[in-house]
Amino acid sequence: MAGLSLMLYWFGGFLFLHLMRKVAATGGDDLPDWFTACGSAGLIVLCLNSQRLKRVLHWSPIHSLGKMSYSLYLLHFMVMFAFIHLLYGRLPLLAIFVLCLPADLALSWAFYRWIEAPFLQMGRWLSERLSNPLAGPLPR
Repeated sequence: MAGLSLMLYWFGGFLFLHLMRKVAATGGDDLPDWFTACGSAGLIVLCLNSQRLKRVLHWSPIHSLGKMSYSLYLLHFMVMFAFIHLLYGRLPLLAIFVLCLPADLALSWAFYRWIEAPFLQMGRWLSERLSNPLAGPLPR
C-alpha cells in the first residue's frame, strides 16, 4: 500500500500520460491529477494508521517544517527565481538549486516566526474578542 501510494503520488501524472495518451489528448488534462490525488490520499491513510509514521510526523524538525509550510509555499518560487537571476551563468543550475534549499528554509522560518505566527495569534484573539466582549487584552 505504501509503495503504491508513493508511486501514484510521485509518478501518477507521468504514468497516466504515457499509458493513456488518447484520453489525455481528448481534453482530459486534469485526469493525471486524479492519480496523484489517490496517491496522496493513500499516504494520508497510512500516516493516520501507522504508529511508526505518526512518530516520524511528530519529530520536531518535521513538525516545524509542517508549521512553516505555508510560508515555504509562499516564498519558495521567489527565492528560487532570485537565486537563478543572480547566479545563473556563474554557478551550475544544480548548485543554485542546492543553495536555494537552506535559503528557503531560513526565510520561511523567519517569515513564519515574525509575520505568520503573530497574525495567527492576533486572529485567534480577535475571534475570541468578537465572540466574548469581556475577553482580556491582546497577549504579548
